[in-house]
Amino acid sequence: MGIPADQRAEIFEAFRQLNNPARDSGLGLGIGRAIVSRLARLIGAEVQVSSRLGHGSRFSLLLPLDRTTVADIAAKSAPDDSGGRILLIEDNAIVRQGYELLLILWGYEILAVATGEESA
Repeated sequence: MGIPADQRAEIFEAFRQLNNPARDSGLGLGIGRAIVSRLARLIGAEVQVSSRLGHGSRFSLLLPLDRTTVADIAAKSAPDDSGGRILLIEDNAIVRQGYELLLILWGYEILAVATGEESA
């Protein structure tokens, strides 16, 4: 129910969760906002958060007005050592498909599965 102003930057750090000191994985992993923030930077977008303690929070994604294609963005952000094989394990189908597309555009051969068991 809201994020203190002095902790708003922290919530975009990977594996950082406020009010979950026991690291209860049932409350998530603390990676979602970090992924969104990094992907937003790649495409020149901005993630904004406004919050009131006791009331809640609103997250906004401000997208650039650009005609650049996904392939152009992928080419700009491609690693220097592209190519090879990657095993991608992600239980969220939408996130998995997004990573798979990006990695294929970067020249990798991908095996994308929802669980470790599926990779056997």
